[in-house]
Formats: sequence, C-alpha cells, structure tokens
Amino acid sequence: MKYIIVFFMMFWSVYALAEEKLPVKLAKVLYEAQQMMRADKYAEAILKLEDYRLANSEDAGLYYLVLGNAYYKDGRVRDAYTAFSAGLSRYSENEDLCRNSAVAAYELKNYSAAHEYFYRLYRMTVNPEHLFRAAVSLYLIEDMQGADRLLEELMTKNKEPETEWVKLAVTVKMEMKRWRSASVLLRDYLEKFPQDAKMWRVTAQVYLNMEQFSNAASAIETAYSIESPKRGDIMNLADIYSYAGAPVRAAETLAKISRTEEELIHLAEHYAIGGDYLNAVRITDGLIESGKNRDKYYKLKGKYLYQAGEYSRALETLKNSEQRDGDSLMLLAVCAWHVNDLNTVKTAYEKALTIPAFRKTAQSGLNAVNSLMADAN
Repeated sequence: MKYIIVFFMMFWSVYALAEEKLPVKLAKVLYEAQQMMRADKYAEAILKLEDYRLANSEDAGLYYLVLGNAYYKDGRVRDAYTAFSAGLSRYSENEDLCRNSAVAAYELKNYSAAHEYFYRLYRMTVNPEHLFRAAVSLYLIEDMQGADRLLEELMTKNKEPETEWVKLAVTVKMEMKRWRSASVLLRDYLEKFPQDAKMWRVTAQVYLNMEQFSNAASAIETAYSIESPKRGDIMNLADIYSYAGAPVRAAETLAKISRTEEELIHLAEHYAIGGDYLNAVRITDGLIESGKNRDKYYKLKGKYLYQAGEYSRALETLKNSEQRDGDSLMLLAVCAWHVNDLNTVKTAYEKALTIPAFRKTAQSGLNAVNSLMADAN
C-alpha cells in the first residue's frame, strides 16, 4: 500500500533579456511577446514568436523559454513541452530549459522523461531537490529499484534529509517489502518528529509485516496518544494484541468501545482466552441481568466457570439455563462428574441420547456412570 503520494510545484522561469546577448530583431520580438503575455494575450504572443521562427534562422535559449511559457500559459502543455525540449536539444546546458522540460513532462504524466530531465538538472546544479524529483518520477512509474537507488544517493549525500524525502524512501522500501530498512528509516525519523501520528501508524504496519506484533501494538498506542483513535482503530489495535498473544490486553482495549450485546460477548471471550475468567464472568452476569437471552448467557457463564475450575458454581449456573442442546448437556455432565453428582450426569447423558450428533458420546458416558452407580450400590 502506498502511504504517501508526493506532489510538488515548480516555479516557471522569469526571463530577463539582459542575461543573454540576442540578435536585435529577436530581442525586439521577445520583448513584444512578453508584453502581450502580460496582457494575457497568449495566442497573439505565440503567433508572433512562430512567425519570427519561420522567417529567421537566428534563435537563442531564451526564445524557446518564452515560446514554451506562452504555450503553457495558453493551456497547451504538450506544445510547451515540445518547445522546451527542442530548445534544450540546441542549448544543452540551459538550466531553465532543462527545468521546464522536466516540469512539463511531469505535468503530462510522462514520468520517464521527467526523471531524465530532473536527473540531468541535478547533475547541472547539484541541487538535492532535483534528485528527489527524479526519484518521485521513478516511483510514479513503479520503478522502485531506481527510485530506491536515487533516494539512497540523496540521503547519503545529505545528512539532514527533508521530511518528504524520508517519507518517500519509507514508501519505496515498503513497496519493495524491505521491512527492516523501512523500520530503520522510521526509527530515525520519529526520533526527530515524535508527534507524527501518521508515521507511527506506518511504523505499526511495518512491524506487522515483520510479525513483530508487540512492537506494532506499541507503535499504534503511541499514535493514538497523539491523535484520538476512531472506533475502527480501537478494533484494529485489539486484533494486533490478539496476534501478539495478549488477549487480556486485547480485551482491555475492546472494553473502551464495547456497548452492544455482540461486542460484549466478543469482549468476554477475549478475557476468557487470556485466562481472566473473573472479568469474563462479570460481563456475562451483566448480559444475564439485561433479561435478554438469559439461557444463552447462563450457558456462557457456566463455560467460563468450568474453564476457571469452579465446577460447583458452573453446575449451578448451567442448571439455571433451559438450553438443552448437545453442547450444553455435555458441559453439564462434565461439571457434574467433577463434583460427583452422578444423578445429574446420568440425566444429562440420557437427554443427549436423543440428539443424533451426540448419541455415541452420550451412550459411552451413560454406560460409565451406570457402572459407577451399580458399583456404589
């Protein structure tokens, strides 16, 4: 999953006639074209510039810059790109032409060309922003290897990387499933920016992919301490604790949002899985008191008491339930065995005989209890 999408804007060249020695006729045409553009007469400026080119062989890098900008201002980005790139092919060291070729290519979603121009511009200027933009362009054509290579170069040469560099580098590492490398970048980043809740969430995702569930939970907890979680966030955190083998922590997390009957059942089950039968029973007691589905919750409470080893309480609880499905009868019989209540054991097995799926088990149990009762007599 892509966690960040990098956008950027480039400022277009502000041209000055004094910076380049121009033929007199060309200088006059460029000046007039610029005046037209200042008056928003872009089509007229384009026509003047094109007419000059048809009648004259002399040009300059500035000619292509002005023509390209006129096209761009007129909404003709593809023509602007053609003008800039044509100028660059003639004036290969012109930084403005290279920069604007890169920007136009990027805007046209020609990211492969944008990468080439941005990287070329970086070699001209040694400006790290251009190297970053070259990496962005590779990322957008899903050349993760290439983007990773440029980002590694960028951050090796710049010991204080910009925030957006790190975020893109993390995203690329994740796309490549290089989780450990991503975690190192995130660790260093969060040491400097510990209040970035979004990146704590990203860290949690990285740890999940590394199956480091405790670390993932810790990262999520940190994110939620900075930015209030939504209901779905709480449930996700509970799931992480479950994967981490911490069902009680999962239950404690779910307790913050559990309100409905179904949610409370889920919560009680988490407590029971974690061995916290006291809280599991407490929740089922609340469900019983609600007056709805009491037999169902007597059975559930009885199960938790049985799991806790409180067989007498489990037996009494199960007797309160009128549910006599196979599972309930088997649980009732087992609890009765533990407290040596053979009559209840026998009655439970006899009732279970009428249920086909439990008939074999019930018959074996009934044979055993009848044998014991016969010996006792």
